[in-house]
Amino acid sequence: MQRSEQPGDNEHALRREAGAYLHSHPAILELCRKFAEKYRSLGRWGGSVSLAGLAPEERAELAAFLRQAPEGSRLSFEALCRAWSKTRFGSLSLPRVVAEVQPDYLQTKKEAASIREQSWRSEVLTVYRAYPEGKAGRWLEAILLGHFRWHETGAEAVSALRLTALALASLPVGKRYERLPFFANRLCGQPHALDENTEAGKLFCRALSYLGGGRLSPSQAEARTELLYEAHILRDDLLNQVTVYGLRAFMQMEEPAGGWCERLYWRQAAQDMAPLNVPLREITRADVFCPWEKGSECNARLLETGKAADAGWPCYIVENAGVFSALLDELQERGLRKPLICLHGQPKTASWALLDRLTDSGARIYYSGDYDPEGLSIADKVLMRCPGSRLWHMGTSEYGQTGEKIPVRRLSQLQGLQDQALRELAVRLRECGTAFYQESLLGALLEDLLA
Repeated sequence: MQRSEQPGDNEHALRREAGAYLHSHPAILELCRKFAEKYRSLGRWGGSVSLAGLAPEERAELAAFLRQAPEGSRLSFEALCRAWSKTRFGSLSLPRVVAEVQPDYLQTKKEAASIREQSWRSEVLTVYRAYPEGKAGRWLEAILLGHFRWHETGAEAVSALRLTALALASLPVGKRYERLPFFANRLCGQPHALDENTEAGKLFCRALSYLGGGRLSPSQAEARTELLYEAHILRDDLLNQVTVYGLRAFMQMEEPAGGWCERLYWRQAAQDMAPLNVPLREITRADVFCPWEKGSECNARLLETGKAADAGWPCYIVENAGVFSALLDELQERGLRKPLICLHGQPKTASWALLDRLTDSGARIYYSGDYDPEGLSIADKVLMRCPGSRLWHMGTSEYGQTGEKIPVRRLSQLQGLQDQALRELAVRLRECGTAFYQESLLGALLEDLLA
């Protein structure tokens, strides 16, 4: 027996015809799409849209639909609905018809963001269950609590999240260091997976920065290198170097052999009174340093107690290579092997790696730099990083005026200094507005070294 037609069947057929009608009238369909975009932003139907850009035939089509030429340059949603109600589809809700024709347009931006947030949170929870402890766990927990924000979405973001969590859970342990390409290759078989131009590489450095208290910003190349170094990952371990003189170095052997051994090329360079350009990779292979003349005592003490032989021994550091060379000339001429280091401007990761080890080895750092905003900034970083370090002929009484004016934009760098003596010196620099350089203090520096 033939089934009788139901009222619902008639409405369904009418909705199909209404959809076909919109598709056959592109000017009206485009207006509906524009109002759907409005809905995504407002969360409700309403407002008005521009009629600019309509071709003559589209304006004619719209005029026929409205039963009059459109007035002005905009059309309200209310006017569109009034015209719709006068068609044979007037019993149907226009928003509902649009929803069936263009379903993707009917999700508000707030709803879409909420769905993405829920999906992302679910993904983070899944990864957190795999890595609930250690650095990975702390970082993932920070994401869940909203303390760490990352606004990327999609498959690449999820892949970066998983790889970063794996990397944080797989960092080298103990005193071992690993180069970045080999670390990445060990994790996922791709040596460039954590490069700085990848999503995972960016997220990994941001995570390390967060876990380190935000002290270093991963937006700068040298800061990224130091972030990785502090996690025992080496990014640039050959070109990143520092120049040293008069130091001996010792390395603790790994188990099962254990014990200590001296890095012989450091001793040979000091014995020959030769400066040594040491890359980061070699600095990380040394654990304890001492002055040349304390080498035998240090070696014996290390073998006996595992501690350096002395504490409070002076180590002199200059910023400028020219000053370093001038001081070195005098030391070599007199046959002296005083610990002397050149940072070559702004400290690089190799500089910090050496300074950290020197401080741990009992060295008292004496730092000398230029009397300009950059020089004071470097000095402040050294004093804050190395406990017990001191300024070396960088006081207000030694500051002399020159004819070189410091631009105002550079003077603004003096605002963040933390050391009190440097803050007082910064006041003088602002008052006088001129720079003063290490070369002018060569005699005083040399007198200390020769004492």
